[in-house]
Amino acid sequence: MAARSRKVQHDAKTREKIRTSQLLNRLHAYALSENDPQNGKPVKLDSGQIKAIEILLRKSMPDLQSIEGDFNVTNSHEDALSQMEQAVNDEAPSDAAIH
Repeated sequence: MAARSRKVQHDAKTREKIRTSQLLNRLHAYALSENDPQNGKPVKLDSGQIKAIEILLRKSMPDLQSIEGDFNVTNSHEDALSQMEQAVNDEAPSDAAIH
């Protein structure tokens, strides 16, 4: 394969995403007993490597448990129902148009 004539320079954010994806792929292959695509052998990780991957992933990916926000819903069930009824009534042909 020919070498690239122009090298691609990724910014730090892109390089971090690539590293995170590589860690996830390796951990995924280990968890599913898949072969390493680079050497065709089963992925083997010791407990220290798994812990290191876990720590690095925690730094680079948000933990779903740590996501906070204001999740107050402003529409009640009755409001949504009346909006749906209004939409149906707006689409329905009038009696004058039928006769």
